[in-house]
Amino acid sequence: MSISIVFTGGGSAGHVSDNLVLIPKYLAEDWDVHYIGSEQGIERKLLSDYKENVTYHPISTGKLRRYFDWNNVTDVFKIMKGIFQSYRLNSN
Repeated sequence: MSISIVFTGGGSAGHVSDNLVLIPKYLAEDWDVHYIGSEQGIERKLLSDYKENVTYHPISTGKLRRYFDWNNVTDVFKIMKGIFQSYRLNSN
C-alpha cells in the first residue's frame, strides 16, 4: 500500500510552480500523487507532463472580486459547486 499525497493550487500558477518542484520527488519515492485543480485552469496544462503518474481531480472554481462585477454573482454558485465536489472526493 502506497502513501498518498494531495496537491492543489491554481489561478496565477504561483502555487502550481512550487508543486511542480515537489511532485517528482514524491513520485520518485513511489507515493500515490493526486492534484485538485480547476477544470480549465493553467494548472491542468502545467501538469500534463505528469498525466500518467498524477491523478488530476478537476473541480468547479470561481473568484470573488473586490469590485462590482456580475461574475461575482455567478461565481458564488461555482464556488459552492466546487465545495461539494471536494467533499465528494474526500468520501472516495
